[in-house]
Amino acid sequence: LQTRKVRSATTKFISKQIMDQIESNPKIPIRPLQEQLQKDYQVRFSIHKVFRAKSTAKKLVQGDYKKAI
Repeated sequence: LQTRKVRSATTKFISKQIMDQIESNPKIPIRPLQEQLQKDYQVRFSIHKVFRAKSTAKKLVQGDYKKAI
């Protein structure tokens, strides 16, 4: 059996790969990101995993606001 699921394709890995795209366009939709990743790596990425990776990449690019107490 061949499978297109790879355990090493984590949200951390994906967020590093899409960092440049998020820097240039932070409002890019999730579907085009998912399709681009699937075309580049020939691996299936769930929409939920790409969503989490996009939010992680946005935090790294824009910074994460935390209220100081």
